[in-house]
Amino acid sequence: MHKKILYLGWLGNGNVGHELLFEIFKKMITKEGKNHKLPIIIDKYLQVENYEIDLTQYDLVVLGGGSIFSSYLEEVCLKANSYNVPIIIWGTGLDNREEKQIDDIIKTYNNNEKYLCNAGTRIIANLAALAGVRGNIEKHMLDDERVDVLGDPSIIFGLLSKSYPRIKEVEDFIDNDENLILINWGTSYNNIIGNNEENLRESLEEAAKELLKRGYKIIVYPTWNLDIDLCRAFVNNLNSSNVYLIERVYDGYGLAGIIQKCKFTINFKMSGTLLSVAMKKPFISLAYGLKSYSFAESIDSEDLILFTNEMSVSKLLKKIEYVEENYNRLQRRFEDFIKIYNKKQIKFAGKIVNFIKDTPFLKRSAPRGYIVSPLEKKQVFTTLFPPLNNSHLIKDVGMIPYMMQKYFKYDAKIAAYGKGEYSYLDKEVKGLKVDKIEETGELHNDVLNYLLKNAKKIDILHLFHPELATLEWIYIYKSLNPKGKVYLKLDANSNVKTWDYTEIFSEKQRRIFDECDLISVETMELYRHLNENWPIRVEYLPNGFYTEDFKNTLNISYEEKENIICTVGRIGNYAKANEILMEAFAKVSDELKDWTLRMVGPVEGDFTKHIDQYFVKYPQLKDRIIFTGEITDRKVLSNEYRKTKIFCLPSRWESFGIVLGEAIQHGCYIIGSNILSINDITDNKKYGDAFEVDNVNQLSEFLIGACNNEEKLKSVCNEVQNYAYEKFNWAKICSKIDRLLKQ
Repeated sequence: MHKKILYLGWLGNGNVGHELLFEIFKKMITKEGKNHKLPIIIDKYLQVENYEIDLTQYDLVVLGGGSIFSSYLEEVCLKANSYNVPIIIWGTGLDNREEKQIDDIIKTYNNNEKYLCNAGTRIIANLAALAGVRGNIEKHMLDDERVDVLGDPSIIFGLLSKSYPRIKEVEDFIDNDENLILINWGTSYNNIIGNNEENLRESLEEAAKELLKRGYKIIVYPTWNLDIDLCRAFVNNLNSSNVYLIERVYDGYGLAGIIQKCKFTINFKMSGTLLSVAMKKPFISLAYGLKSYSFAESIDSEDLILFTNEMSVSKLLKKIEYVEENYNRLQRRFEDFIKIYNKKQIKFAGKIVNFIKDTPFLKRSAPRGYIVSPLEKKQVFTTLFPPLNNSHLIKDVGMIPYMMQKYFKYDAKIAAYGKGEYSYLDKEVKGLKVDKIEETGELHNDVLNYLLKNAKKIDILHLFHPELATLEWIYIYKSLNPKGKVYLKLDANSNVKTWDYTEIFSEKQRRIFDECDLISVETMELYRHLNENWPIRVEYLPNGFYTEDFKNTLNISYEEKENIICTVGRIGNYAKANEILMEAFAKVSDELKDWTLRMVGPVEGDFTKHIDQYFVKYPQLKDRIIFTGEITDRKVLSNEYRKTKIFCLPSRWESFGIVLGEAIQHGCYIIGSNILSINDITDNKKYGDAFEVDNVNQLSEFLIGACNNEEKLKSVCNEVQNYAYEKFNWAKICSKIDRLLKQ
């Protein structure tokens, strides 16, 4: 009796590398199946529109080669597991494009320190009956002894296929010339290390011109249909008869045949690099993501990569000279690793076949008519926040829907008027949508009109504040969509403690609270108070900060910090009480002569007059108090926190104070007014101090005490970062939101 395997990859859209990996898997498993007298049918899971498949008909689901960890394909694995269909990982890899995180991953790997990938991916690896990953980096980040390192399966392609198609026009151009180089070019939509594809292209073009002067011929080729026009422009800029453009995307066989005839390759995309190794041709990889390094490290070839943020003409030419000088040694290196990984992959293929041969087909069932599709409808999570501006996108208003989309697979959007520029949509919350509310001048009616048109399309409505208008909007939404869910985030400050629930809210309004599926508050103090005094269930969900992963990715050392006291916010806003901090700094400035105060944020209203008067009174402080203005670049703002030893928030009130989470994320000691969140942020003053609102003298004392206690500042820097990532990481907070909404 035959067995059926479903193979998962980026298939159906002409991706050369993934189609090649599928062919390799199919050849290896079919061959092993014949050796075991077991007929095996292998289907591929297509990433195309209207594709549907019933997972319950399969004996095995395989998460295939390529960088497909942390993708929607993991959802398919989880779905298969829920139907008792076993899953296996075969040559799968991880990727990352953030420079700092990649540096940290490599550093922890080299130092044999832990750096875990996200929890979802680790769960998939744990569920797998067999797990074989692309490289040592993936095994390092999974931290699972069960995981084998198989190498990238595509490098054994040359052992599986000895015949490649002849391409006449290419052969005519080559004319048996030994000095032929292949250059792969294209785009990753600037999602590369350093985020500067334009600089990369210019440097690559200048280096190519130098190679032409040295007598080389060049073939420029794409590995993706959308790259063809970019390759054409690249060739036109070189303007040489010794440059040939391949104007189509060849499959793995065609591309391998071309690579077989060249001396070496320079590759932007991974496919060319992998096939270069398979054909035992040296390569230079323009490493635009973690996957480039991971593969190179797996074959002891870090010497052949050039990270895209470090790209220059001189560096690339030095790499080329290195390849020329070590040509035969590099070929022998590739041959050795091909042999090593071929043995491992054959052994692993045997394990796969033995597994499905010995595992009986269990009766599996899905809900009637249920099918799984890569385009399966996601739940719509809509945050209703009409006055949205750009800064809200990196606060709870934007971060909650963004994280729900990024990690928990919701179709998330913010319903807002959509005024002004939203620059953070381009990077910080890329992919998050703003759903426009039509404006007539009357907020309440505008929102009601929006809900009348959209309520039935919204699976989860997310709103803020226990206000009468908010409750009315919830009532309208639930009337139009009774099955829809509501998440009300109270965003409450200490004033709520003075409210009498039965007096403030009418009986109808109290029933609306009962209609909410999730109600949360940001501080532990209000969490306790509301659950003791209001007849509703309130969850504790603090505000957080954004990070790409579920763990500490900064690891800031105390040695990076300077004698800086910093505050971040709307400078001069009455609630922020910046004048209290300035007065306290003036009182202690003679005792803290080598300390500076940095006020980060836009200066509001007439506060410039207060600043002018302050410096008339304290002219000696003009060079020691720095007003930076608003900083919207997150890397620049991160650097402000990174340099800061003491972060001070003197606010008169806050519902939480998101900047506090960002500060402890960066290892800052906290001195804040005794707002509700200060105990949560400082772990009950373990990592900071709290002074009475508007008490300049008390704040002055805390500043002197902290600034003169270097040992304490250093120990807090090391400890508070881990505390921050454990308690105030948006990824973890939203994981709880997702779980509570699904209960």
